[in-house]
Amino acid sequence: MGKDIFGGVAKQNGASNASVVTFSGSDSANLLETVGNLIGYLETNNEDGIGECVDDLTSSLEHIENALTKVGGKENRVSSAKTVVETLSDNATTTLSSGRGTRTSPPSSPSSPSRSWPTRPCSSPRAW
Repeated sequence: MGKDIFGGVAKQNGASNASVVTFSGSDSANLLETVGNLIGYLETNNEDGIGECVDDLTSSLEHIENALTKVGGKENRVSSAKTVVETLSDNATTTLSSGRGTRTSPPSSPSSPSRSWPTRPCSSPRAW
C-alpha cells in the first residue's frame, strides 16, 4: 500500500527485477524518487535539477492529498455503516425487550380461568 501512495522502487508481479513506481505514466509524483534526486542535485549544486525536484514535490503532494481523500471517504462510509448497524441493533433490542414481535398467549376467558394454551400445534381442539 505504501508504494501506491509514496512511490519508491518495487517489484511488480511476474517481473524479474524491481522498477521505479510510476503514477499516470510518470515518476514525477513518486515522493521517494524525487527526494533521492533532490539529494543528488543538492550535493552537486545542480540548480535546474533542484527546480525540477520542487515541481515534482508539488506533484507528490497532490498525489498524497488525493490518496488521503480516498482514505477519508472510505472512513466516512465505514462510520456511516457502523451507525446504521448500531441503530438497527438498538431498535431490535428495544422491540424484543418491550415484548413486541413475540408471541404471547391469548388471555384466559372468565369462564375457564385455569385453561392453559398449547405450546405446540395439535390436530384436535379436545387435546386442550
